[in-house]
Amino acid sequence: MMNKLYLWLMLLFGIILFYGCENSVEEEDFPFEVRLVIRGILEPGKPVTNIYIGRTMPIAAQFSQGFANLANASAVILHNNTFYPLRHTTNGLYRNDTLIISTGETYQLVVQWEDKLATAETTIPNRGIIERPVVKSAISGTGSKNYVESSVLPWTNEVYAATWVSFFSGGAVAQEDSSIASVIKRGDNGLLKVTTNQVPSNLGTQNLGLRMYIYDAPFYDYYYSQGSNRTSDLVFGQPQNNIKWNVQADGIGMFIGRRDTLLSIN
Repeated sequence: MMNKLYLWLMLLFGIILFYGCENSVEEEDFPFEVRLVIRGILEPGKPVTNIYIGRTMPIAAQFSQGFANLANASAVILHNNTFYPLRHTTNGLYRNDTLIISTGETYQLVVQWEDKLATAETTIPNRGIIERPVVKSAISGTGSKNYVESSVLPWTNEVYAATWVSFFSGGAVAQEDSSIASVIKRGDNGLLKVTTNQVPSNLGTQNLGLRMYIYDAPFYDYYYSQGSNRTSDLVFGQPQNNIKWNVQADGIGMFIGRRDTLLSIN
């Protein structure tokens, strides 16, 4: 379907007039292959926001936001045979306020800039059956270390990761880890064990829980090829060619569906 969509959109965007970049750094100064850099996360129940569109820079060049960020790209999301255009806001970020993301639905991104076209596709994951988390302890040379763990029966081929969370007595989040320990996918027996990083010793074990992150399947290969365990939306920030991106054609980057849920041990 993506091949057919690619050809159709090449015709569609062929009638659009693109203006040259008005930045002070000229592209012809650098003999390198320009590729579009895409990063974006779609979450259920939310509009489309913070879809970053930029361009690669030469390795030897000093980074310039004015050169890397693209404010004049044409970008659309295709969903249920309807095109939803994205508009630029600031610093290469694009959004669409009318499209609200739904669980289980598939979304296709198409970005055109000058003679470059990038495409990506993601499905918003359903949540599998997640058991109430428990605190696990492990003995090491420096004493006992605590982790939070939960068992998951996946819905289908979505992948899971988790951060530890401490709660106030009223249920609000008091503190949360900023990184994940690993990304887990379905094994032969179907049941997953998803574990957080070590919980700081000063937090105790009484008001702990975890935030379960559920990603579309391509996130698994991306995570284990890029070496970063950050959970923020900037997790897709390094445009390296050896990473297993899900953006295709003339682009690199990740356009991925994600959801999360908070669970307490109590």
